[in-house]
Amino acid sequence: MSGTQVIVDRSRHGRGCLGASCGTVFGGFGVAFLVGVVVLMFAGGLEGGPFGVLVDLGLLGIGSVFAVGGGAAVFFGVRNLRLEHALGVSTLVVPSVPLLCLGAVVVARFSRSGGSRQVTGTPRLAAKLICHESATYQQGNDSHTANLEVYRRELEVQVDPAPGAVAGRIAIAVPP
Repeated sequence: MSGTQVIVDRSRHGRGCLGASCGTVFGGFGVAFLVGVVVLMFAGGLEGGPFGVLVDLGLLGIGSVFAVGGGAAVFFGVRNLRLEHALGVSTLVVPSVPLLCLGAVVVARFSRSGGSRQVTGTPRLAAKLICHESATYQQGNDSHTANLEVYRRELEVQVDPAPGAVAGRIAIAVPP
């Protein structure tokens, strides 16, 4: 395999709009449900004998769960939108030659495009190399997979001093 592998972080892309939209729908439903229950309670339409108070409290609880859950979804959706705008899009470019194998050293490049001036002013970059070992084995008719972290190390990042940008190089030395 020749060339490079480009990894673009789009983990926040679209999640903010979806969270805020779903939160608005669920929160609106919860508030409308609460208002309906309260109106029916004062109109005397929800009296159900000896268990009337429990039914009223249960309905208020259901509406409250929807309203609070919707409010939380709106909050985190707006937070994701703000972070997506502030941080921009991160890209990691890993060259395919030399091959990334045990004992090899590969220099990868990190960059972030977009984002606010506060984020690009004085960039501080950190990286970790985390190696996992995975093994799948058969025991009778059942298949099991064991996943174990075998190595973890902080990597040194050389920050490129370009003004208004967040970029750097990372030397990845895979342990033998």
